[in-house]
Amino acid sequence: MAVMTLIQNNNLKNLLKYINNNVRHDGKVLYYNGIGLDPEHAIRDMELCKRAYDKTGGTQVKHIVVSLEAGEEDKLTDEEICTFADRTADIIYDNTGCQIAYAVHGNTDNLHIHYAVNSVQINNGKKIDIGRNSTIKMTSEINCLLEEYGLNTIGSRQFNESKK
Repeated sequence: MAVMTLIQNNNLKNLLKYINNNVRHDGKVLYYNGIGLDPEHAIRDMELCKRAYDKTGGTQVKHIVVSLEAGEEDKLTDEEICTFADRTADIIYDNTGCQIAYAVHGNTDNLHIHYAVNSVQINNGKKIDIGRNSTIKMTSEINCLLEEYGLNTIGSRQFNESKK
C-alpha cells in the first residue's frame, strides 16, 4: 500500500536543500523538478513570491511525501517514474495553486517523492491550509493516478500528518 504524508515545516531553505541533496541520498536523487519556479533556484523563487505578497511569516512550506510500496518501482521505467512524479505534482498544484519543487528519492526500500509546496499561492498571495477535505480530494486523485500505473493505492488509513 502506498502512503502519503503531510508534514508541517517552517524551514523552506532546509527542506529544499534536503530534497535535492544527492550526496546525502547516496546518489539516489533520481529526478528533480518544479512547477511555477526554476527548480535550480527554488528557494529564491519561493521567497520572492512570499515577499511580493508580504507573507514571509508563519508556516513557510508544506512538505508532502508520496511513498510507493516497497518494490513497486520495479513496475515502472525511469521515464514513467519521472512522469508519475510530474503528474502527481500537477495534482498538488491544481489543489493548492502554489509553487512546488520536488524530488524522487530511491535511497530507501521504497521509492518516494518529496514535494515542497510554497505556503503562499502564486496568483493571489493567499496562505494555504491543506485541510481534511483537500487532503481527501488530493489522495483520491493521486489514487487514480496510482491505479493508472498499476500501483497500489493510498489506503484510507495510510495518510499521515505530522509536524516537524
